[in-house]
Amino acid sequence: MARYEYGFISFDGADGSGKSTQVDMLSQYMTDNGIPHVISRTPGHEGEAGELRRFLLNRDTLLSASTMAYLYAAGFRYNLENIIIPALRERKFVIADRWTPTSAVYQGIIGRRLDLVRELTKALWAGLPGTDYSDFLRQSTMFLVDVDSGTAVSRIKSRGNENVWDTQDELTHHSIVTGFQSLYWDNKTRVDGNRSKDVLHQEVLSRLKETYVI
Repeated sequence: MARYEYGFISFDGADGSGKSTQVDMLSQYMTDNGIPHVISRTPGHEGEAGELRRFLLNRDTLLSASTMAYLYAAGFRYNLENIIIPALRERKFVIADRWTPTSAVYQGIIGRRLDLVRELTKALWAGLPGTDYSDFLRQSTMFLVDVDSGTAVSRIKSRGNENVWDTQDELTHHSIVTGFQSLYWDNKTRVDGNRSKDVLHQEVLSRLKETYVI
């Protein structure tokens, strides 16, 4: 099978799974090897999207699941229009720190609004001119960094709370982990986040090299 020279690579998982570390390590690998790429973080990271992130996560109590679902969808759409699609058109890699599986778990499964999340996810691509969703999927690899809930909670405690989800009880963290596990992931895209970050990074690279020229 021919390997792609660019594409969309996302990392999802519970808080404390180490997914953001893998995003940064993959980005550093691409930088060191002269591979053009951008990073997309949801819900936002800088500028206007960063304001959305702060509103969603930098608070003492959770917003309702429906409100969060709409706001996450806005974040996904913003990143599609302003980061992801432009980069792919320039034949760059996109490394995403969270994609739509996150909303399926946090707002869909935990918040019990999976019906709404599915509808919003379907609508993400509406009105994007010259964009072929099937091509996007064909050149995409979406990783689940799977981790035990105990490991996730321990890592969160070690680093300190970074957002409102970090402050939730251990039962909620366990439900988030099992929520991600309940979604469909094949053996190619589900990786064990309980291991060291360096071992996991090497596995991620090995799997990506089966699909992409990196």
